[in-house]
Amino acid sequence: MTETVALNFQETGDGPPVAILHGLYGSLRNWRSIATELSDQYRVVSIDLRNHGDSPHIGPMGYSAMAADVASLLERLSISGGSIIGHSMGGKVAMSLALSDPHFVRQLIVVDIAPDGYPNEYTILIDSISQLDLNRIHRRSDASTALMDGIPNAEIRNFILQNLVFAADSLPVWKINIEGIKHAIGDLIGPIPYSHSSSFDGPTFFLRGALSDRVQAQHHETIGKLFPNSHITSIAGAGHWPQVQARGEFLAHVRQILEAK
Repeated sequence: MTETVALNFQETGDGPPVAILHGLYGSLRNWRSIATELSDQYRVVSIDLRNHGDSPHIGPMGYSAMAADVASLLERLSISGGSIIGHSMGGKVAMSLALSDPHFVRQLIVVDIAPDGYPNEYTILIDSISQLDLNRIHRRSDASTALMDGIPNAEIRNFILQNLVFAADSLPVWKINIEGIKHAIGDLIGPIPYSHSSSFDGPTFFLRGALSDRVQAQHHETIGKLFPNSHITSIAGAGHWPQVQARGEFLAHVRQILEAK
């Protein structure tokens, strides 16, 4: 049996339940404004996945383990048949949850990720983070400058640095488990676990950024097999973070999905 950890979460609003799962190097903080928007009609539960945010740092980090963590939390909150929104890594956790414990899931909203594996673009990134000498870092701009060679994309660099927390009279600390992620990166970039008979028949909506390469034509076969009641929508002008890069359109799609009977 998979050992679960007690995940940190924040709950807001009343109504049908909606759980939000962030992506790699993210946290529930990244989704706070979206959660606030949706809380006018829904009971929104924003979750820190293991090794992220204020959830426990623990070594094993496969998708089965992370889905089991979420299932344990939803059970504790007496939530079943909810809507699950998952971005990137969180989208893979959401898909894994729907395949392993479908009674927790009424419908899925998967944001810019497919169930397949991807090339490893993360080793140099995680190596750069792990080699950062925190003794020399006094402000976030120092860390940004130090990481510029290893992570030249400023948008990605700034996103990751949201996890670096500063406090008076102490060294900055990471809110992510760097070593845990480093050891798990092969699993995280791989496909979600499933058997040949696996499928989730509930409504599944893939909201992809039109400028992103995370959901492409070659992924449609796996998507159709595992999620036969699926729909793929491209959000114009958005890359891997449509919830930020095209926030208005993204929210409109999410509300339309959540309101559908």
